Amino acid sequence: MELAVKAANEYLQMEPYNAAPYITLSNMDASADRWEEAATIKRVRLERGVKEKPGCSWIEIYKKVRVFVAEDTSPQ
Repeated sequence: MELAVKAANEYLQMEPYNAAPYITLSNMDASADRWEEAATIKRVRLERGVKEKPGCSWIEIYKKVRVFVAEDTSPQ
């Protein structure tokens, strides 16, 4: 985990407005039951105005592509 944290911190230094390193660090802290650290990382991300891009998946059914976006509430 030490190496992963170091790599994520380096990534954060290179791209401070990319949500990926914040999310990676927060998830690693959460998986290690380090909830305070995970919350701190999330708070820093939000204070800096860095937003996550919504998750997106798609599937083809009968030659028609259906797209699913996280938290999308529009009618299908």
